[in-house]
Amino acid sequence: MKWNTKKYEPGDIVRVNLGNLYHYGIYVSEDEVIQFGLPNFNGFHFIKDKYVHVSASTFQEFAAPGDVDCAILSRKEKKNILPADQIIEKARNRIGEGKYHILNNNSEHFVYDCCFGAAKSHQEEVFKESIKNKSILDVYFSKIPEGFIMEPLHPAEKNADVEAISDDQKKKQEYWAWSILESAIHSSFYADIDNVNLKKDKYGRYSTKQFYFSVTYCRDYVCVAVSKNPIGISLEMKSAFEARMSDSVAKAELEKKLLCKNELSFAYTIRDLLLIQQKKESIYRCYGKKNYEPEKIDTTKYGCCVYFPEFNKDLSLVLCGENIENIRYFIDEDIGFKPL
Repeated sequence: MKWNTKKYEPGDIVRVNLGNLYHYGIYVSEDEVIQFGLPNFNGFHFIKDKYVHVSASTFQEFAAPGDVDCAILSRKEKKNILPADQIIEKARNRIGEGKYHILNNNSEHFVYDCCFGAAKSHQEEVFKESIKNKSILDVYFSKIPEGFIMEPLHPAEKNADVEAISDDQKKKQEYWAWSILESAIHSSFYADIDNVNLKKDKYGRYSTKQFYFSVTYCRDYVCVAVSKNPIGISLEMKSAFEARMSDSVAKAELEKKLLCKNELSFAYTIRDLLLIQQKKESIYRCYGKKNYEPEKIDTTKYGCCVYFPEFNKDLSLVLCGENIENIRYFIDEDIGFKPL
């Protein structure tokens, strides 16, 4: 199969370039292209799979990201492809179908099944290879919704850990943070959390050999970072921390517990102490092996990134890790993750 621009005919396979992959559809007319998902959806970078369905759009909507190529079939493909009216009927009958997966059940699989009777994706291996060679450091923010249903988490051991939490607020935070981790793994690595072999160590921390991640939460916000390199994050509400430290005794006690020898000679504001505490937490989550002992962590020896999200200026995020120059930030807005 080759590709070219030509006058499109009903039943033709068409595709549009989205950057690192192609989105496929079946051309019917200028008013109808049938496809699994849409090539662009309100500026969202990662749309959650439950919102992706087989649908019909206009050709103009399909072509929004760029030029549209049309398939030029080989002699063998012309012999095996179904008649145009059968292709269109089969595609229309699948409108509304879900269970999308970018690697295993995507727009290319859909088109090949409708046209040749067998789901197939030529770009699957190419896409996997591109992910393997790509530098990834993605950070996802999400506000905990009201009244959400706690469906079972993966792995089962983590689900049991969360179910055992007696404090309702902490249980919600842990549950939602892990749920966002599931989405982050799928969005950044196109992997499913139940297939990445997560293991819990003797300190109760989960990890996988396939990538690194860090999870944190504060009040009704959670934050998850995923990377190909060690990563640690800390999220805090500035106003809440300042309220706790407004008492000079509390501030003095924190300095005593928090600061190492190299840090004791400075006079710190409350905001300074917040960032030092967050840096130590992120450093520990990135490189720590045993118990968290902040007075033994020298922040001057590590590089950290500080981020204050525009969507809530009371939040303070500190991140410790490699490839900080490649950070991408996303906010969860129900239908998917929108770049910040």
